[in-house]
Parts: sequence; structure tokens; C-alpha cells
Amino acid sequence: MHLNRFNIGRRLAFLCCIGLACCAVPAWMFLDMVRKEINVTEREVQGIAPANKLMQVLQLVQQHRGLSAQMLGGQTAAAASREARQGEADKAVAEYVALLGADRAPKPLQAAFEKIHAEWKALSTAVGGRSITVADSYARHTALAASILRAMDGLLDHFGLSLDPAPETYFMIMGTYGGLLQATEGLGQARAKGTGHLAQKQVTSEERVTMNALLNSGAEKGDAGMHSISKALALSPRLRDLLGRQVAEVEADTKKVIDLGSREVVNARELSFPPSEYFNQYTQAINQQFKLVEGASSAIERLLQERMTIQSRTMYSLVGGLIAMLAVAGVLAWMIVRSISRPLARAVGVAEAVAQGRLDNTIDTSGRDETAKLLCALDGMQR
Repeated sequence: MHLNRFNIGRRLAFLCCIGLACCAVPAWMFLDMVRKEINVTEREVQGIAPANKLMQVLQLVQQHRGLSAQMLGGQTAAAASREARQGEADKAVAEYVALLGADRAPKPLQAAFEKIHAEWKALSTAVGGRSITVADSYARHTALAASILRAMDGLLDHFGLSLDPAPETYFMIMGTYGGLLQATEGLGQARAKGTGHLAQKQVTSEERVTMNALLNSGAEKGDAGMHSISKALALSPRLRDLLGRQVAEVEADTKKVIDLGSREVVNARELSFPPSEYFNQYTQAINQQFKLVEGASSAIERLLQERMTIQSRTMYSLVGGLIAMLAVAGVLAWMIVRSISRPLARAVGVAEAVAQGRLDNTIDTSGRDETAKLLCALDGMQR
């Protein structure tokens, strides 16, 4: 390219375009990065609703397990409650399937829950027909709950919740949908086992050991979940103010029912504690855990929404700033080009007039730049 073919104005305009391009490339890269962050956060927000619905499925399956243990153990008064819980679980499962379909979840995620759905239908039918023992019911319910927890793990991965970049929301997500749900399952197993033993009024030495292991496991899972949530509360004073008291209440209730199971099942000489009262106390403690999960879930969603708002404001502010900078740069470039090209054009005109023999040209020699010096020299030449 021969730049001497272009006048000075075009050369300066070309230089301005190069400068704008050098600024535009990193600005565009930053804008693209912010846009991707917004998409990631938006995707996480979309995962809250199906995660909460799957949590509800888990809670109802756990309650159905305990009520089934009562009914199959001879407590016929629990039959109506069990049937009602089955209906609620059927509805929650159908709603979760609809959410997966609306989101167009990947086939492995849908296939995993289709197996859960099929197992739930077979298990609830067997319990309703009383064609299953207390032990088999417990084992199949527990396996089903484990499958639901694995489905939750896949759901968190699918929506990117398990990869959240902010420490406080990451610890809240993993503590809520991971450790705390594991804790509810630990207590749920102890509820079902203990209710079954109390309903049958018999427990072997091996079963006492198993029950003690369940209680210890429930306590450990509860501690693990609370530890993760406590990290989030330590990072965010607002979360601590919002959930701190509820966390303390859940820890106290969990300890209370674990002591109850140890006292009335593991170490009791005779199983005389009412199974319905045992079930109710455990259910109350587990419900408190699920209320904490719901509160934490709302806090997570609020944090994600606020982050998305900040990210959007950042992007719009950057776009507005870039537009303003381009406008200012354009005006300045125009003024600079004009300040150079117009005096040069006058100097060329004077030089052409002098070449033609006209020495009476009026020349404005104001200024101290190079073009002013050139015009001053031309003025001197015609004298």
C-alpha cells in the first residue's frame, strides 16, 4: 500500500481506525466474557426449581418409607397416612418429569429418573398390596432414596450449580443439596428402622448394632452438611443473619432425635416407646432440616439473581461507556484532522499562487505548529 496516494486527512482517519480496532478487540472479548458469565448464572437459576422439586420427591419417599414400616409392622392406623403420602409423591414425581421435559434435559438424566419412577410405582404398589416385608420395604425405599440423591447430583452438574464460581454460593449449594439432603436421608433411615422395630416390639443384637450405625451415620452426615453451610455463613454476614438461627435449631433437633433413637431402640431393654410418637418426633426433626433446605434454596436463588443483575449492569455500563468513548474519540479525531488538513490546504493554495507569480496573498500565520511555520515561510517568500 502506497500511503502517499492518500491525502493527510485520509491517512489520519486510517490511523484513527487502527486505534479504534485495537481498543475494540479487548473490549469485545471482555463483553463476551461477561455475557457468558450471565448465561452461566441464568442457567444456575433455571436449575433451582427442578432441584427443589426433586428434593420434595425425596422427602415424600422418605416419609412413605417410615409410614410403610408402621403399617407393615402392624400399625394399621398408619395406612391412611401412607396412602395420602403416596398420592403426594406420585404428583411430585409427575411434576418433576414435566420440568425435565420442559428443560430438554439430556437423555442420561431423563433415563435415570425414568428408572426411579418405575421403581417407585412398583414399590408403592407392593406396599399398598401388603405383599412386601418391613425389611424389604426398608431396603427398597433406601435404594430408591440413594438413586434420587444420585439424580440430584446429576441435576446439579447439568445446570452448573455444582461448579458455581463464588465461594459463598458454592458452599451453600453443596451444603444444601448435598450434605443436608444426605443428612435427611440418614435420619430418614433411622426413622424407618426404629419405627419398624418399635411397631414389631422386637430387635435383635445385630439390629441394634445396625441401628446404632445408622444413628452415627446420620449425625456425621448432619455435621458434614452443616459444616459446608457454616462456611457460607462465615463468608456472608447477610446469610448468617438470615439462616444462622435456623441452623442452630436444626442442629439441636437432630441431636435430640438421635439421642431418642439411641435411648429407645439401641439401648432399651424393652421396646415400649410408641412407634407413632417416635415417627412423629423424627419427622418433625427431618421437616426442620427440609425447611432449612428451602430457606437456603431461596437464599441461593436470591444470590444468583443479584449476581446476574450486577453482571447485566456491568455489561450495559461497558457498552454505554464504549459508545460514549467512541463518540468522544470520533469528535476529537475529526477536530484533529481538521486542524491539520485545513491549514495544509491553505498552504498548498498559497504555494500554487506564488508559483503563478501572485505575491499579494493574505496569509494567516497565527499558531505555533508546523503548518503555521510553513505558512509564515510562504508569507516571507512573497515579500
